[in-house]
Formats: sequence, structure tokens, C-alpha cells
Amino acid sequence: MTKAAIFIPSNRKLEESIEPLWSAISYAQARGMNVVISDNSGEADKRDYFAAAPSHVTYLANGPEVGPENALAAISATDAEFVMMLGDDDSIGMDEGHQPFDFSATGGDVIGVKPRIDIVSGAGEVTDTNAFTIDGLDAAGRVIEYSRKMNGGNSTFYSFFRRDAFHSLLDIFARQHPTRVGNADFAIVYALVAGGRIVHDPSTVVRYNNSHWDDDAAARASTNGIFSSARLPEDARHYMLLFHFLDAYVLIFRKSSALETIESYKAAYAVAMVFLKRLLYRMKESPFLYHATSDLVEPLALVVESTEPDLDLIFEVASRLADRVKPGLKQQYDHFLQVVAKGE
Repeated sequence: MTKAAIFIPSNRKLEESIEPLWSAISYAQARGMNVVISDNSGEADKRDYFAAAPSHVTYLANGPEVGPENALAAISATDAEFVMMLGDDDSIGMDEGHQPFDFSATGGDVIGVKPRIDIVSGAGEVTDTNAFTIDGLDAAGRVIEYSRKMNGGNSTFYSFFRRDAFHSLLDIFARQHPTRVGNADFAIVYALVAGGRIVHDPSTVVRYNNSHWDDDAAARASTNGIFSSARLPEDARHYMLLFHFLDAYVLIFRKSSALETIESYKAAYAVAMVFLKRLLYRMKESPFLYHATSDLVEPLALVVESTEPDLDLIFEVASRLADRVKPGLKQQYDHFLQVVAKGE
């Protein structure tokens, strides 16, 4: 087993994806890693091109059509202790001013290795860079620390994480999530962060393509597309924080988690504070956006702000809000929690 590998669920045509894919291939060759590309583009030219890929590249020509299943197929073909997922429009390279990261030196309390991540606009300009660590010694502390340091985005998703934990979460999402909505990466990272520290690798640079989120119009179109593909109504975008909470809560309580029970409860309460307090603020600030759930604002505030928090009740009220967004979601989320907690 190698120490680290890269997996890429790819959908774009060869002309659009060849440079990002080769950045991963070249990086992996220099670092002694393997690359798995699971391609569902259906393009014959791309399939023929990668038929002659280097020996450290595994190319799966008939990846599943559905995005989450394609990601699961890609990670399932890896064999490494740490794995990084990349998009086929992102790139990865090396900073020669630093020694390659030694994955063998990571302690058991480390869940992830975060590279320097450059946020790149559609014009090719670096608009932001993040390179932080998550150092908290307990699950709730790490959740709060990540919320404070992430500064709105979630590019940490494109880091090296322990394969077993990452695979478990992608498997749950692909096979059991009620909607398989395209922004579940937030919940996945929070569940990972709850499970361990994140250290920094300054020798690796990921260039994250942020063109779909460059401005308000692009972000709105991207968000609408995410919810539309998940068969959720357009108004669901106003409840993104709600879905982040519900998803993170379920994933933190997964049976495969290595957290002690008390740590899982503390982490779940922390994600409630991170997401639901912000949701309440927005609901009170812009009530005209939340007509469908106006009668649930006070019940949600009571359970979230209680001095004796009841996690089951918090999830209950939150899932009732989700049911207003789309009827049937409460029952689906109740089932989702049950099967994930039992490991079914």
C-alpha cells in the first residue's frame, strides 16, 4: 500500500480536462503516488487517449453516470493510507521551496493533510489562498475551529484524508443520502474534522477553479443548479445551512466513526451551533424568504438556544423545516439517520 494517492471523478471532455489531469499525473509521478481517474464523459477520444496512460495511472473508462457514484468508484479503486479527491478542472503542483511531506510521520490523531490551496477565478487570477491547520484536541473544538478558519468556502475538501474515513463518507453519501445534493462536501469535511486534526503540507499547491462562484450571479446560478439536480425546489437555496446541519449531524453519528459517543454528541451540538444559529439569524433578518417555515422559527430558536440542549429534539425540529422545503424529507432524513447510525 502506498502512503498517498489522488482520485479524480472526471466528466469533462478531453480538451477541457487534459491539463488538470496531467497536473495530477505529473505530481503523482514526482511524489511516488498513484492516480485513479473514473471517467463518465463517454467520450471515445478521451478513452483512447488514456488507454496509454503511465503505469501509475488507473483509468476507469466507464465511470457511473451519477456524480457521487463516480466519486465512489474512483476512491474505491485507490489503495493508499491517504487520498485526495481532485476535480477535473482543478490542478495540483509542487512548491520546490519545501521538502515533500512525509505521510509516514503523521500521528494517529491526524485525519487530514491540507496543501496550500489557491482560489483561482475564471480569469486565472488567484483571489485567495488558504493554508491553515486544525489543531483542536477534541471533536467539538475542531468543528468550531474549522468554522472560524474556513472563511466561507470549503476548498479543504481537496486535501489528503485518511482513505478509510473518506471512503466511508462518500459511500454513505452515494448510496443512502436522501437527495445526493451536490454541496454535501461541507458536511463531509465537518465529519472528517470532528474525527481528527488537519496538518499542513506547504510543498503541495492545489489551484481550485472558483469560476462558478466568482460573483453573485455565478454563485446564484451554481447554487440553483445544485438544488435543481437534487430535485429540490429553487427556494431550497435559502435553507442551505439547514441541510449542512442535517447532513453533518447524520455523518458524525455514522457507525464507522472512530469517535467516542460523548465526542460525537459534542461535535453534533457544535455543528448545530455553527449552522442553525446562522440560519436563525437569516430567518429573523429576512422573514420574507422563509414564509413556508415562519411558524417554526420560534420552536427552532427554543431548542437551539436552550441551556439544556436536546440533540434529538434539535434534529426533530430541523427535519420538520426540511419537510416544508420538500414534503417527505423529514421521513427520509429520519431514515437516513437510522440506517447510517446502525451501519446498514
